[in-house]
Amino acid sequence: MQLGRIIAGKYCLLHELGRGGMGSVWVAEHISLRSQVAIKLIEPQAHSRSHAPERFEREARALATLRSAHVVQILDYGIDGKIQYLVMELLRGRTLRSELKARGRLRPDEVWTVVQQVSHALTVTHAAGFVHRDLKPENIFLVGNDDGHFHAKVLDFGITKALTSEAPPLTSTGGLLGTCEYMSPEQAVAEDVDTRSDLWSLAAVAFESLVGFTPFRAKSAVGVLAAICQGPIVVPSEVASVPPGFDAWFARAVQRDPDQRFQTAKQLAAELQPVLDLPRDWPGNDAGAARDEDDPAQTLRVYPSPESPFDRRASARIPSSIPAAIGGLRDLRNSGLIYNASRSGALLATRRSWESEQIITLTLHIDNAYEGPIVRAQVVRVAERDSPLWKFDIAIHFLEPLSEELLASIEAKAKSRGK
Repeated sequence: MQLGRIIAGKYCLLHELGRGGMGSVWVAEHISLRSQVAIKLIEPQAHSRSHAPERFEREARALATLRSAHVVQILDYGIDGKIQYLVMELLRGRTLRSELKARGRLRPDEVWTVVQQVSHALTVTHAAGFVHRDLKPENIFLVGNDDGHFHAKVLDFGITKALTSEAPPLTSTGGLLGTCEYMSPEQAVAEDVDTRSDLWSLAAVAFESLVGFTPFRAKSAVGVLAAICQGPIVVPSEVASVPPGFDAWFARAVQRDPDQRFQTAKQLAAELQPVLDLPRDWPGNDAGAARDEDDPAQTLRVYPSPESPFDRRASARIPSSIPAAIGGLRDLRNSGLIYNASRSGALLATRRSWESEQIITLTLHIDNAYEGPIVRAQVVRVAERDSPLWKFDIAIHFLEPLSEELLASIEAKAKSRGK
């Protein structure tokens, strides 16, 4: 799949967000509406593996029935030639996994927010007759809000199970689907699962978010599954500083007998709220929190990059005059001129305005008018300029710092143009 390819005659691929065993996820632009979306593609070579087309269609059907502010919304689904595609809303923020990698763990009130919002998504999912079966930090997305807080959405319904479906199973008997660290005991031994399996997974996510590591650990996947099914249940307060009451909540949430667990997502969240409803001066409230320089209070910092915060290391700016195609399109609306660059950011002159905090993809035409290195950046400032051609100044931060080789190429090009 290539940058600029048109899917179904209306979605132009701008840049790839990620790739997995069944296909890839891209940022795309709806050509007529000029709006950006996320598009998930199953390519022909994946059709023979793991019932990929059937799972993909089931994911689309599941998402189409769910209406929740905490479930990623589907916009379109179809087949273009041999390529299946699923169009979803484009989310700005990063996964809970990325947040935990950056900070180690969350504050208790943030853990409560995640659990409460994900439980709302599970309530809707379960009421519609589905079990998610792969709830984990990678599949919980934190959308940044203007107030510096976040809004959690559940992603990836690719292995969702319909509780009353008469459709044939998509795995052979004894097949195992999911991520082992978050599997319930019944899922770990490939038994039939119901909605209470998702509640076990959410409890494991809550533990990791509060403590900083998963509750069931071993050197191998087999060892993790053995710990889940047979090992002693970890007591959170014996491995970390946790609020009073969390031990009892967690012990019930991960009972191996589903009948002894919380029976609904709403009940699980309701029982956790008083446990994590702590005063600001509780000693553990500063654990892992990122500090907002403009506000002495601790806040969750959500960055647009799906992987990590911006690397803000600066270097001397290079006057460059390097043409750039924005979003893979080099036309009157999407052309730019990088006239000052550094390792961490650049100044970009453009013909049209861009929104602050918008993520853009730039193809840098350093030595070739048609090709060049591709970089991603976030718009941090927009200003008008007095020029009939380049009407706007755009300050950008690169999501990944430029390599020394790329900086050297820009500097060499700038020097050659100065001669």
